Amino acid sequence: MIPFVESRLSKPFHWQELKKRNIVEYFRNGELDIWFDDLDPELRETAIHIVRSMLEILKDTGIDKNGEELVIAWVRKDSPYSCLRLRCEKTSLWARILADSEDCATFACITPLCLEIEKHKCRGLTVAPWHNVTSLLDTAVCPQLSNRELTTVATTITSWQLQHEVSYWIGKSGSNLIAKVWLTNEESEPRLVVRQKVIPEKYRARLPKAMIERLGRLRERQAEETFARQVVILAETKT
Repeated sequence: MIPFVESRLSKPFHWQELKKRNIVEYFRNGELDIWFDDLDPELRETAIHIVRSMLEILKDTGIDKNGEELVIAWVRKDSPYSCLRLRCEKTSLWARILADSEDCATFACITPLCLEIEKHKCRGLTVAPWHNVTSLLDTAVCPQLSNRELTTVATTITSWQLQHEVSYWIGKSGSNLIAKVWLTNEESEPRLVVRQKVIPEKYRARLPKAMIERLGRLRERQAEETFARQVVILAETKT
C-alpha cells in the first residue's frame, strides 16, 4: 500500500494521518471494522478512495482472459504500475488453478518476502535472478461443495482429510486440472501435484456428470473461518 500511494504525484490529503493511525497494520491483521468505525468521516472516505484506486490497478492481474498467462503486479515506489507475465505451462502449469470463476477472483502481486518450505529455504540474496517461472503455491484448500452439500457442512467438513495418492479436480470447472496428493510425512504440508487431463470437448460432453465429478473438487479457502488444509501446490514434472 505505501509504495503505491507514495509513488503518486498527488497524494491523498489525509494520507499522513492515516499512516499515523496504522492503516497498513490494520489491513494486515484483519481488524478493519473496528478501525473504520473509529475514523472521522473524512479519513474514512480517504481510506476507501485508496482501496478503490489500488483495486483499479490490480483488477487486470491474475490469470488473463485466454488462460495462458499469470499477470503479477510489481508495485514499487518509483514504478507502481509495472507487472510481470508468467506463462502457465511446464513448471508453472499449476498457476492455471487461479483462473477467475463465477464466485472467486484472484489478484496477484509480488512481495520481496521469501516463501520457505521443507526443501526451499531463503538464500539471503539481496538480488535474485528472475527465470520467468514460479515453482509452487502455499495455500489452504477445502472441498468445493454444492448448495445441497453446504446444508450439512457443519457435520461433514471437519472430518475431511486429504488422502495420500488420491486425485481431485482443482481450479475452475472445465479447466481439466487434476491434483494428486502426496503425503511425505505427518510433519510436512501435503503436496498437491497438478497436471492437465486433456479430454476433448466432444467426448467430455458425452460423459455422465457423476463420472466427471467422482473425484471430488478442491478449491482455495475463501474465508478464514472455513475449515481447510494447508498445502503446497506445484506442477507435475516430466522425466
